[in-house]
Amino acid sequence: MRCRRALGFLAAALVLLAAACGDDAATSTTAASTTAAATTQATATTAVTTTTEATTTTTEATTTTTDEHPAWAVSWAALWPEDGATATYRVNLWGGGSLDLPARIEYGVEWQDGTWDRITIGTVAPGEWGVALYFARPEPWVLTIWGLEASAPGFQGSILEYSEEPGVLDLRGLPDGMARIDAGVIFDAGGGEAQQPMTGTYALSVVGLETVEVAAGTMEDAVHLNLNLGGEFFGAASPDEFTEVADIWILPGQLIVKWGRPAPNFESIELLSLWA
Repeated sequence: MRCRRALGFLAAALVLLAAACGDDAATSTTAASTTAAATTQATATTAVTTTTEATTTTTEATTTTTDEHPAWAVSWAALWPEDGATATYRVNLWGGGSLDLPARIEYGVEWQDGTWDRITIGTVAPGEWGVALYFARPEPWVLTIWGLEASAPGFQGSILEYSEEPGVLDLRGLPDGMARIDAGVIFDAGGGEAQQPMTGTYALSVVGLETVEVAAGTMEDAVHLNLNLGGEFFGAASPDEFTEVADIWILPGQLIVKWGRPAPNFESIELLSLWA
């Protein structure tokens, strides 16, 4: 995780200076007879000077942009599956039991008066097992989090868990410290009643690179993250107290490999078939 990548900048400048100077001299002498006075004719020397002006050519420096993380040689674009890609997750349910559910990722989905990216596991519909996660990627290594919609056989319709104002999770400062969101969290279980936001804190920190076993097999060099949960919404007595920790493992191209506590209806998920 300590791999650092230095950006290189290419700059070129060329200055050309040329000058030329030439000299030409000629002399002629005439000799008279013994009875005549000697006459000598001098021919003047003429100097010709030619000057070529200096020409300067400047090439502007160019900067190459990158979507790699400041601390890791990992491309932001390479982390994400293609639009419309599918996978399968093995889902462990609260209270016991497990299901194998299909997953799909979509970009640019209209939802709740906004445009979001969405990962859906299962089917979000009354009486069905499913969860849909909504977020946006405004720039590399920055996420805007809306929240989730979940359904299950025991729910009346679906429930929503989201931030009153979408929170921004800046991942560029990792692995040092935490990427943190403090938000007003709304839990809407339906029924048409007005919901009052409760304070909620989400803080993401890096544990390290690990090999993790999941239903799809052995995943090497997966990034292990801790999602620390706190605030009134999670029963904390102070803003800096964390009452729960959810473990997440991610892998470029496969995104979420394993995640504990991803949704109100799922205890954990792990990859069963790869994203493709």
